[in-house]
Amino acid sequence: SNLTSANLVEQTYRADFAERVLTKNPVDYTIFRGWYLSLPDSGERAITNSIIRSGIVFFNTAIPSSDACSVGGFGFRFAVDLETGGTPDEPVIDQNDDGKVDSNDTIGVLKDVASAQRYNRLLTDDTITERHIINERELKAIQTAPTRQVGRISWQELLQ
Repeated sequence: SNLTSANLVEQTYRADFAERVLTKNPVDYTIFRGWYLSLPDSGERAITNSIIRSGIVFFNTAIPSSDACSVGGFGFRFAVDLETGGTPDEPVIDQNDDGKVDSNDTIGVLKDVASAQRYNRLLTDDTITERHIINERELKAIQTAPTRQVGRISWQELLQ
């Protein structure tokens, strides 16, 4: 109940990139209670469910159209490190759409990893399989999880 930004480590966007690349400020959990990042675009908000997989948090943001009488907008798909909220150490999403996740999915001369990818539409909730992230009609390769869960992963009661 007393959680404020003073109890959290802030991740910011690195100015040396046009893309969204977050800092990797370490989080000492003996002092801080977690991390946070600000969404830089006016009206931007996270409105979908986040997914945690193999130490990465996936979530989508939405930036509605600035025209109040218009539908639509655009958004970003984020993939951030669960422990720090910063940019992952290696690519986790196929950024160049070649069907695989590898060193070609980095940016800049130092081969940095983007924290978010822009989409010219509003994104719905993602679904993640062993090798893909799915959103509406789009199927993108993601880094394969190092271990597989065995047994029932979840269940849902169907009411009639």
